[in-house]
Amino acid sequence: MKLSGYEAHTTILKELGERLKMYRVGLNITQKEMAEKSGLSVRTISNIESGCDVTVGSVLQYLTVVRLVGNIDHLIPESQLTPIDIMEGRTKRKRAGSKVESTWKWGDEL
Repeated sequence: MKLSGYEAHTTILKELGERLKMYRVGLNITQKEMAEKSGLSVRTISNIESGCDVTVGSVLQYLTVVRLVGNIDHLIPESQLTPIDIMEGRTKRKRAGSKVESTWKWGDEL
């Protein structure tokens, strides 16, 4: 199934689990072998592939074994500097924050 981004959270988890399962099977790795290589339990492997809500760490361990962890760059690209950042000499993005100055003062400053 092609994901559009409008699916429910549970639908995306199920699709991700199914894709990971098919990829693992394509590599001819059993769930037991996957558990041994990843350090996860067979139950956790089963939960991932069934679309259960598992920890990100568990998914990363799974992805590492099937050599897909590098694809995270496609999912979430690194932040790039904008042309204005470069023009102004910035080397990295600043943290987002409000530009509103506080008018609050300590009691002895009044």
